[in-house]
Amino acid sequence: MFVPGVLLELPFLQLAFGVALVVFIYLEYLRYFAIWPYGKNIHMFLTEFIDNRDLGPVILSHIYLLLGCAGPVWIESSHLLATMSGILALGFGDTAASIVGKRYGRIRWPGTKKTVEGTVAFVISVFASAMVIMYGAAFLLGIKDGAQFVASSSLGSWVSILSAITLTGLLEALSSQNDNIIIPLYIYSMILLINQ
Repeated sequence: MFVPGVLLELPFLQLAFGVALVVFIYLEYLRYFAIWPYGKNIHMFLTEFIDNRDLGPVILSHIYLLLGCAGPVWIESSHLLATMSGILALGFGDTAASIVGKRYGRIRWPGTKKTVEGTVAFVISVFASAMVIMYGAAFLLGIKDGAQFVASSSLGSWVSILSAITLTGLLEALSSQNDNIIIPLYIYSMILLINQ
């Protein structure tokens, strides 16, 4: 959903993320103070999605998810893959890890409820979506940043990106905190370090 915005209209996506953040904070304000007529309904809706990481009075998971997707877009690297890192990690990877881990997960990581199968799904989905998006941006859309990346990429650069994605998948699997901000910034940093 956000990938076309990154590829085709980045300034508008940055603005849209900013507006969405303001709306999320405002809705949390209404919920927390139970402001009539919407506060109670917002509270009842959001409490359905609370997990053990949202035990305080303020529910931040939805704001963290938005910030995780928006952070790399707001930073706007000259590297297209780094700019999309939050969307790739949370939109593709975290989603695939959750679905595969809950449905097919058998082997658990020590000390967590997360599964090895979920981590493998994270790595595969992020890597595959990165390849499809970068090659699609280069060949189908003719986007300059995508074309430069594809032209300069070699097997070694894709192996380096796969290594960064794998390390990010392990961080996601072994983290017990709300990692929706940390994971995108970690993979963003790793992609920039690889491409120095």
